[in-house]
Amino acid sequence: MFDLASGAMTGRLEDEVALGATDLAYNVDVSADGKVIAFVAERADRPPEVMVTQDALSHMNRLTSLNPQVTRLALGGAKLVQWTGPQGEILRGALLMPSTYVPGRRFPLVVKVYGGSRLSNRLNRFGLESGIDNLQLLATRGYAVLNVDAPLRVGTPLNDLAADVLPAVDTVIAMGIADPTRLALMGHSYGGYSVLAIVVQTNRFKAAVSSGGFSNLFSQYGEMRDDGSAVGINWSEREQGRMAGSPWEFRDRYIENSPFFFLDRVRTPLLLLHGGADPTVLPARAAETFVGLRRLGRPVELVRYEGEGHHPGSWSVANATDYWQRIFDWFDKYVIR
Repeated sequence: MFDLASGAMTGRLEDEVALGATDLAYNVDVSADGKVIAFVAERADRPPEVMVTQDALSHMNRLTSLNPQVTRLALGGAKLVQWTGPQGEILRGALLMPSTYVPGRRFPLVVKVYGGSRLSNRLNRFGLESGIDNLQLLATRGYAVLNVDAPLRVGTPLNDLAADVLPAVDTVIAMGIADPTRLALMGHSYGGYSVLAIVVQTNRFKAAVSSGGFSNLFSQYGEMRDDGSAVGINWSEREQGRMAGSPWEFRDRYIENSPFFFLDRVRTPLLLLHGGADPTVLPARAAETFVGLRRLGRPVELVRYEGEGHHPGSWSVANATDYWQRIFDWFDKYVIR
């Protein structure tokens, strides 16, 4: 609590939970007399529930059990891990443990990456991700899953991604949790690009999934939607792409940060998943990566879901189910076998 008069901060009620479910419009309310606080809380192994506490903040009580069909299952808990980044900074990751975890046993590790994000902030979210991205889908199948911090600099996102992520993997291996011979990588959208950026720099991963991703910054720069709008110019020059200018100003920079030009280095079996009506990253971007890897004779598979948009959370149940089943099968084939 914060004392307005003295400026002192004191702890009253502490727990490893995340407050306020990300997909709810409401998350906290106070009784008319100010003596009872109701709020939504969740943790890595527990879906969001309504909780209450008195104004003394001595303890909290759970009012709801909204998903008993989920909470009766054995679910994985979470740990915060940290390592030193390439600039000497402290980076962190949210590690979701397999539901079958026992000390002294190593497990296959799936790394979830999205360049430029601090995914460790999701430590206490149920399954680390909401909706269709809930990573308990992997934890309950015997995988450890690591959501990583991956800060990027202007002009060097491709190199930065490997420099951020590989020490994170080494950390979980050193903890005795991850099996160094059973590593996998996955990401969606810019996370899909992030996956491709990493697998052109290392062969440590036994399998990878790039969903809604792209490998060629020139192609992404020139994308045009059916209505004539261009989605890649601002994105590349001033936003997430981090090129700080056009291809005519920084031709070499665009090449150096496009995994497409380094696909000959790939040895990791790669699964490409893409919505056939994706207006954000056009399906041609996945096809371009697939054609390159197929020409090179690399293990690659492309699945295109006709009529579906950018994120699988908006897809039909049948296609969303197929999406995850293909990921399970891909990891089972190349990581578990």
